[in-house]
Amino acid sequence: MMRTGNGQSFGLAARWVMVALGLLSICAGAFLLLSKLNLDSVVRDSINHELGRLASSDLMLHESSEVSIRPGFRVVVADPVFTVDQASMAEGFLTSGRLDATLRVAPLLAGRGEVASLHLHRPHISLDQDGLANSLWSEFAFAEKDASETPANIVVTDGVLDFAGNTSISGLNLSVMQRGTSEGIAINGDFIAGSHRTFMDLQVDDPHAFFSEGGSEGALSLSFDAVAADEDNNPSDDTTDNSLFADLLPGLSSLNIFGPGPLLIDGHFAVTPTTIRLSNATFSKAGITLEGDLTLRTTSNTLIIPGLQTLQVSADAVISDAIKRVGEGNWTTAPITTHWLRGFEIDFDLEGQDIAFGGAAFDTVSVSFVSRNENMSLDMVAQGETLGRIEASAEIDRAADLSMSAKISDASIYEILQPISRKMQKRLIGTPQLPEGILNADLQLAGRGQTLGEVFESMAGSVTASMQDGSLTGADVTATLETLANGRQFMTKEKGPLIPAAGRTQFDFIDSQVGIEAGTARISRLNIAGDRLEIDMLGEVGLKSGAVYVMGNAQLSAAQTTETEQVAKNVDLPFGIGGTLFSPMVAAGVPQLEIAATPGRPGNTIQR
Repeated sequence: MMRTGNGQSFGLAARWVMVALGLLSICAGAFLLLSKLNLDSVVRDSINHELGRLASSDLMLHESSEVSIRPGFRVVVADPVFTVDQASMAEGFLTSGRLDATLRVAPLLAGRGEVASLHLHRPHISLDQDGLANSLWSEFAFAEKDASETPANIVVTDGVLDFAGNTSISGLNLSVMQRGTSEGIAINGDFIAGSHRTFMDLQVDDPHAFFSEGGSEGALSLSFDAVAADEDNNPSDDTTDNSLFADLLPGLSSLNIFGPGPLLIDGHFAVTPTTIRLSNATFSKAGITLEGDLTLRTTSNTLIIPGLQTLQVSADAVISDAIKRVGEGNWTTAPITTHWLRGFEIDFDLEGQDIAFGGAAFDTVSVSFVSRNENMSLDMVAQGETLGRIEASAEIDRAADLSMSAKISDASIYEILQPISRKMQKRLIGTPQLPEGILNADLQLAGRGQTLGEVFESMAGSVTASMQDGSLTGADVTATLETLANGRQFMTKEKGPLIPAAGRTQFDFIDSQVGIEAGTARISRLNIAGDRLEIDMLGEVGLKSGAVYVMGNAQLSAAQTTETEQVAKNVDLPFGIGGTLFSPMVAAGVPQLEIAATPGRPGNTIQR
């Protein structure tokens, strides 16, 4: 037993010795090979090769850059100096505080260098010439692929990207990595552009095709940091402004692309120096998902990337300023401008299903947008089971001329107003009662102005609307008029003002015609008809001020009765509405009664 154990121990020891000798031989061979190699030259060539793959074959380390090789085949260039040979490429377009690289061991054993990772610390890239950027772009897009090589992982820390001498992007932190064994790459990082830090995650199937007209499949996630709000001056908590605009501020804020939540894009990307084209793409933001195509292009052959950054800053400034003014109650000063579109042409056609926005749900939605020479047009069609069909279009030109039209068919007025009422909960006590009925409307409007207030002051057009089979909230007009028919008195020494009966006013049909001129809506016809009830109104409403001046008359026909001792009466009550659109005041006039032998319309009257 002892001899057998000794034999097994000896065999195991022998195998370990053989493994150790093998490893020693490999190490010795590697040492001999590496000792014969000029590692400084190999490292420089490897780094230059990777820089050429990343930007341009003419970009390389200058001879004055000192290369230090650390244990683990880690390379450090403390103060790298880069140079180029192309005449169109300015010297010093790339500088960096430090460059770190890691070499792959296996290629070194074969006598060649290959970079596994390249890390640029505090790089500064100056692309102050469009020719330079176009050259870099074209060289990368049309470079021949070498399937035998594995691209290095690229890391950038605290970088700056300048366009035409203006710092466009700063605080750039970026990593570029190959996705497994495929040609695809993953790019993620963050940077500061304008007043926001942008966080990006991009997955690309074919990076070379991505930067060409052919394009590549990809997925992009963008999110933006939220600007810290001053809690003492938070517009959404300001209850001194009772306007509908302030109530709708949260809904307006959700339209801000720079608001909370990521923007997700998945589709076919084609990026050239002057154009970004997204085809068969899915766009998701704040729970809303739309599918379609989008194209952005510059109009003066300038680069798309700096142009896009300028567009982002300009659009952010306009949207943020408008939201701020509306939140502060200064909605009339909110700017109407298309200058932020300068230098860009934008087209998109998007559609979606089962879209929920602001509490409203649509079965289908389609949106198209076109921008040319700072003129823009928007068309939208939405349809839902209860919201009916809504068609709307708007055009704004660079001279601030605005026109819009809308058509609403078979829409529930309750479903339309319910999302708005939810935004007004902070200003209401209890649950708001909403009108009911089926709405059909046609709207044609035009105006001009640099601000929303100026547009409302110049507004002209018409609105035609009708509603069927519904009810209005606030009072039961039928019940109120019945009390007058039964002898109720008001505005006497003993009786106070006429207080309407609580409840809802049922109607069969509402028909209205409103003409708009110089910012004033003139009601030429507003008729409400129901069982025994008819109300007619004429008047004006100021679109900017919200001031209301309306005169009306409510009539109630005598009720059918079989009691011969009861005298049937018709009631005619004039009234006026003043105040503002959001705080109306109703004043009743002197009612008139008609004693009728049989029910019918008022004829000879007896004044009460």
